[in-house]
Amino acid sequence: METLLYSAINDMSQQEQASQLLKKYDIKVKLTCEDRVWYLDFQQSAVNVIQAVEEHEVAVFISGDEEVITHLLKGEDFLLAMSKRGDLIADGALKYLLWLEALFYLYYPKKSH
Repeated sequence: METLLYSAINDMSQQEQASQLLKKYDIKVKLTCEDRVWYLDFQQSAVNVIQAVEEHEVAVFISGDEEVITHLLKGEDFLLAMSKRGDLIADGALKYLLWLEALFYLYYPKKSH
């Protein structure tokens, strides 16, 4: 899971289209997958995984099992649709959730079969 997370962040950060979208907000996201927690810092056209932040600094909380988070990071499903179905928990302002959905879904490089 950690390898996939870092790969998705790296791929997203290197895409020109994503960099334009990344400039829109500076936020922190808490991503929980089973017993693991990552903090994603979206700031100034970059995405970094940071060790810890104060809970009040986190704008979005996402939590789910490994299979669901994998689908999210690979852009195979929509963040809000998975949340509505109860597959994962996504909590935060709607503008941030939609923004993250666009980043994960639209800008993850699709693998050709």
